[in-house]
Amino acid sequence: MNKFWKVMLAVVVGVIIVHILYGLIFMLICLSAAGGSSSSDVSVKENSILRISLTADMPDKVTDGMDFDFMSMTTIKRLGLNDALKSIEKAKTDDRIKGIYLDMDGASAGTATIEELRNKLIEFKESGKFIISYATAYSQFGYYLASVADEIYVNPQGGMSWQGMCSQIMFYKNVLEKLGVEMQVFRHGQFKSAVEPYICDKMSPANRKQYSVLLNSIWGRVCQGISEARGISVEDLNMYADSLSLRKAQDAVDLKFADAVKYYDEVIDELKAKSGFDGKDKDMFIDLEKYAKASVSGGNNKSKNEVAVLFAEGEIVDGNGGKGQMGGDKIAEELRKIRENDDVKAVVLRVNSPGGSGLASEVMWREIQKVKQAGKPIVVSMGNLAASGGYYISCSADYIYALPTTLTGSIGVFGMFPNLQGLVTDKIGVTIDTVCTNAHADFGTTMRPVTEMEYNYVQQSIEDFYDTFLTRVFDGRKGKGAEGHVLSEKALVDSIGQGRVWAGSDAIAIGLVDELGSLNDAVKKAVELANLSDYKVVEYPTKKEWFEELVEQFDISTRIMKSELGENYMYYQNAKRIAETSGIQARMEHDIVIK
Repeated sequence: MNKFWKVMLAVVVGVIIVHILYGLIFMLICLSAAGGSSSSDVSVKENSILRISLTADMPDKVTDGMDFDFMSMTTIKRLGLNDALKSIEKAKTDDRIKGIYLDMDGASAGTATIEELRNKLIEFKESGKFIISYATAYSQFGYYLASVADEIYVNPQGGMSWQGMCSQIMFYKNVLEKLGVEMQVFRHGQFKSAVEPYICDKMSPANRKQYSVLLNSIWGRVCQGISEARGISVEDLNMYADSLSLRKAQDAVDLKFADAVKYYDEVIDELKAKSGFDGKDKDMFIDLEKYAKASVSGGNNKSKNEVAVLFAEGEIVDGNGGKGQMGGDKIAEELRKIRENDDVKAVVLRVNSPGGSGLASEVMWREIQKVKQAGKPIVVSMGNLAASGGYYISCSADYIYALPTTLTGSIGVFGMFPNLQGLVTDKIGVTIDTVCTNAHADFGTTMRPVTEMEYNYVQQSIEDFYDTFLTRVFDGRKGKGAEGHVLSEKALVDSIGQGRVWAGSDAIAIGLVDELGSLNDAVKKAVELANLSDYKVVEYPTKKEWFEELVEQFDISTRIMKSELGENYMYYQNAKRIAETSGIQARMEHDIVIK
């Protein structure tokens, strides 16, 4: 009996200790969050250098302000592309900043995000200030960003990846068959290949074709940009990739990709000489995330005229959505606020989404119409993705900008749900019996295949929504496009639809996009359309309250999964998404990962 009470006491003490630890963690995050929400100004030393590193994906706008890493028990400050661009612009005229240091180790960001940052760095160079890049090893997209630097250095024992681009898709058809799971698919569009991994064991010819065109468009843009910046011909760039010529760091120098091989301390010495900084090495830099909070004189805009920049980012879902999602109701609510605000004279809708729920897309599309009816011009700025549902909400804008590497289009719809009867009954041995009041009362269950009548019922809904999608695009883009492909009838929209994904650089000629340009270009166009002589930019949605941020930090299981699975986490996400999918989907083909 004594042993029993000892065990019970140990359990109770253990539970108490765990609760104390959770309480301490909670208090730590509270203090961190409250501190992170402070608007206190950041001090910038004279002769400082702005340090830019891209070690994590950069969203277009951060609404939560911070992340808490439960593995290391540290708070991670996050920065959105919007604040990064404003910070680089601010540094152009800030006399305290003498130049920019690009720390390109582990650089990771979307293709269009890289393009936006690269264009802003090119503008920064007009100030006469220097840009120096260094890495032990450059990725291809990291090097594309670094190629605008005045000097590019690489560690003597480092290297550079230069081998061309590829994209791989994982197919689940065979394993599903072994498990006895049948995926029942409904779709419109020969290129709408979001369902292919579940019903095929390789790419369809149509999907292979669109991927080939897409990759070559993006690769062509990257090569052209590097060619202009470094004086290496596009032909030579392709030859170096085909022959794997960049094996050692010195190869990068010999082939003009880099200017010299150097150790980090040698780069630090050069930066100190260029900036005139005479303090400790670590004090010479100010990170982009910190500099975003620094103020400069003359930054107070008193204009009452507002240009609202609404960031619509993430997979489109019904309702308000969660972290990393675009809730249709949430964005619709923001659009209503903008419409009813008399100070807002024009709107820029920044879209960065692969699409998702067709119903949520329609909800947002309707509110966009209401904003236009209120006499407020809307300009769309496309980020990394503005595809399927992302294009649905973009197509009726007064003007559309994309970046050359933006993935857009994917005008198509699909629906899908599994039949688990083979798994449950044949593999596991569980039988199911059902009682119904009507012939199709159990329609939608995962425990039997659909009948022919039910299949036709769902497929007709897919066809109806696809026709609605085409109508939305035609009404919004009528008369757009280059000679030979002006969108003069709905059938022409169908010819470039069918679920096909296009690069931004190819989307102009077919009428999906008006012009290649940045978020800043979109703001200028909105000002022009509203005929404003003075204005200020106001961003939507506003940042969340720190306690709301705090609640979201406790999604520990997701953080552990990301940490353990690494880049394979996307496959888990895909499977989870299919399991949770309901209703008609206007979503781009799986997650396109380009390497």
